[in-house]
Amino acid sequence: MSGWIGIGCQPVRPEAAGAEAQRLIAYWEARRGGRVLPARVDLDVLDLAPWLGRLSLYESLPDGDFRCRLRGSTMTAVPVPNHAANGVLVSATEPRNFARMGLEHYAAAQAAGEPIVHHIELAWRDFSYDYERVALPLAAGAGLPPMVLTFITCSIARSREFWERYAEG
Repeated sequence: MSGWIGIGCQPVRPEAAGAEAQRLIAYWEARRGGRVLPARVDLDVLDLAPWLGRLSLYESLPDGDFRCRLRGSTMTAVPVPNHAANGVLVSATEPRNFARMGLEHYAAAQAAGEPIVHHIELAWRDFSYDYERVALPLAAGAGLPPMVLTFITCSIARSREFWERYAEG
C-alpha cells in the first residue's frame, strides 16, 4: 500500500446532517420502539431501500474490532484497500490511520447508544474528497451480535478516483 493519508474529521450534530442521513436517523429512532437501541431484526430491508447501496453493516467483535457483514453495492465500487468485500475486518483496512478512524467511530456509536455523524475529508498528495458518515448502533438480538449500521454520502466517482490514486502510489 501507499502509506498514510491525511484525514480531517469533524463531528456533526445529527440534526445538522444531510437530508438523507436525517431521514435514516429518523427511521432508526422509530425502530427503537421505546428501547435504548433497535436490533438488526427490527430493521426492514424494504424500508431501507432508499439507502441500500450506501449502507454497510458491521458486526461488533469481543476484541474491539468490527467485521463487515454487508457492504452496500454502491460502496463496493469504491476500492478501499483490504475493505472491498463482506467478511473483512475493519482493522485490516489500509491505510492504518483510516482503519483506526473507522474503529473509533463505530465503537463511539455503540458506547453512546445513539447516532454518530462525521464529516470526513481524506487527502492523498494533491487530491482529496470529503464525505459524511452516519454510524447507527444496533443491539444484539435474534441470535445476532451487536452491530453498527453505517451510511455514506459522497461523490462515488471522486471517492473511487481517490482510492485508485492511492493504490497507484
